[in-house]
Amino acid sequence: GARGALGGEVGCVVLVSNLPADGRVKPDHLFNLFGCYGNVLRVKVLFKKQSTALIQFQTPTGAQLARRFLNRTELHGTQLDVRASKHQSVALPKEEDSDAAAFNKDFASSKLHRFKQGLTNNLKNIYGPTRVLHVSNVSLDTKESQLIELFRPYGVVGFEWLKKMTEKRMAFVALASETKAIEAVMYLHCTNIDGRDIRISFSKKEAESIALLTSEPNQPQQAPTSANNTQEQTETPQTTPQISIKQQQQQQQQQQGQEIKDSEDQQL
Repeated sequence: GARGALGGEVGCVVLVSNLPADGRVKPDHLFNLFGCYGNVLRVKVLFKKQSTALIQFQTPTGAQLARRFLNRTELHGTQLDVRASKHQSVALPKEEDSDAAAFNKDFASSKLHRFKQGLTNNLKNIYGPTRVLHVSNVSLDTKESQLIELFRPYGVVGFEWLKKMTEKRMAFVALASETKAIEAVMYLHCTNIDGRDIRISFSKKEAESIALLTSEPNQPQQAPTSANNTQEQTETPQTTPQISIKQQQQQQQQQQGQEIKDSEDQQL
């Protein structure tokens, strides 16, 4: 029998199909990705059909945004199908059923939600998948090289700190493709670095406006190319030459590596 399901509102559950059938996508990974659009309360990957999952949001708005932004997006070579579910809530199996535990998870009491009070009312900061990620809740002790190394498997090509300094930091990370950015959100959101669970979401910032990685990517606190580093891309000066990233990296490595490094040090 199923444990009593959380009493969700009508329209809070989405049905996700075309997930990889090999079981590599776990409930935690779906929580990380779908949580960009609203707080996810429960995830059930179907035991007999692991390419399908049910995801329960706290609000109908979260489910609606997930359908809007994630339906037909590419994940591991297939196109996701995200649609409204007929279910009002997701029922979980008995706790003693350990075999099913890997496919079902309750996130209601999780501290890793992106939205305070569960409301996705600040819609201006919610975007569909892009190849630029906004990384927040970063420790002041964390160096640029640590974040670059974290994102390296997903094809990181650009990095830039936000200048706003508090007790924690934020950064923009540009990846080679939108599909790799989706995977990075799925597998890296809430990674613990220097005692903080970093938060990752999609950004509207133009990839071309983000400082490209130089031949010396390990320099801490690399200075951004933008004079005014805000989230408003219209105000961000385009200081990067409009040539391919590969050409730019080759030029920097062969001709300008030390010169660019010296220039960045002076801007700090």
